[in-house]
Amino acid sequence: PGHSSLLKTIIGGAQIIDFMLLVIDATKLVQAQTDECIVLGEAVLKSNEQIIVVLNKIDLFPKTRLKQCILDAERELKSHFKGTKFEHANIVPISATSAKIEKDLEPLDDGIENLKNVLCSQIQIPQRKASGSFFLSVDHCFPLKGKGTVLTGTVLDGTVQTGQSIELPDLKIVRRVKSIQAFRRPIKSASKGERIGICVSKLPSELVERGVVCAPNALLPVHKALCLAKGIESFRGKCSNGSKIHISTGHTTVMGTVHFF
Repeated sequence: PGHSSLLKTIIGGAQIIDFMLLVIDATKLVQAQTDECIVLGEAVLKSNEQIIVVLNKIDLFPKTRLKQCILDAERELKSHFKGTKFEHANIVPISATSAKIEKDLEPLDDGIENLKNVLCSQIQIPQRKASGSFFLSVDHCFPLKGKGTVLTGTVLDGTVQTGQSIELPDLKIVRRVKSIQAFRRPIKSASKGERIGICVSKLPSELVERGVVCAPNALLPVHKALCLAKGIESFRGKCSNGSKIHISTGHTTVMGTVHFF
C-alpha cells in the first residue's frame, strides 16, 4: 500500500539521487516492487558503485542453515540482476531487528556494522553542477504570521538567493524571495541538492500544496515531447501506438498518449 505514491516521489527527485540502498526481504526476494526500484536505479545511477543491495530479515532463516540460506539467496539475486547495474553490486545480509537466535547457540550477527562499513567505503560526496535554471520541488507550504508564506522543498537544479524573483508556473505568479532557511538556519543562497524553506510575501498559502517553483519563464508548458524509450524486461503488459500512459514530473502526474516511430 502506498508504493505507487512512493515511486512518484522518488521520480520527482531523480536528478539528485546519489546512492541507492535496495532493501530486499530475504524470505521473499524479488517482488514486483523490487523490479520497479531496479528500473529506477538503472535510470538514475551511473554504476554499481552507487548501489548496495541489503538482504534483510536473515533472522527468519532456519538457524542451523543460516549461512547456506544466505548463499542461496545471494545466488538467486545475482541471477536476477544479470545484465543490470545491480549485477556486481555488494549484497549485505542484515537483520534490522537485531534478533538473537536461541540461547544455546551464538548470538546472530545482525550485519548492521558491516553495512555501515560497506556504505562508508562506497559513498562519495557528490560534486553537483548547479549551472541550470533554478528549480525547486515543493512538498509543503504554510503561512508564517507577520512574515509571509513559506515554501519548503528540495532544489533540483540551479541556485537561488534572497531578493531573487521566482515563479510558480502553475499559478503564473512571480514573487521575490524574502528569506531562505536550511534546517532553521538563515542562509543567503542555496543550490542543487539542498533542502530549504523559501519565504515570500503576498502569496496565499492555500493556493499551494505541492508543485514546483522555478526561475521566471524557466518552465514552459509542453504538449508534445520527443523521447528515447527503453524497454523494461520485467514489464509484462503491452505498450503500442496510441497507448495511454502516466507522465510524472515533480509531484504532478498527468495522462499522455504515446506514439512510436
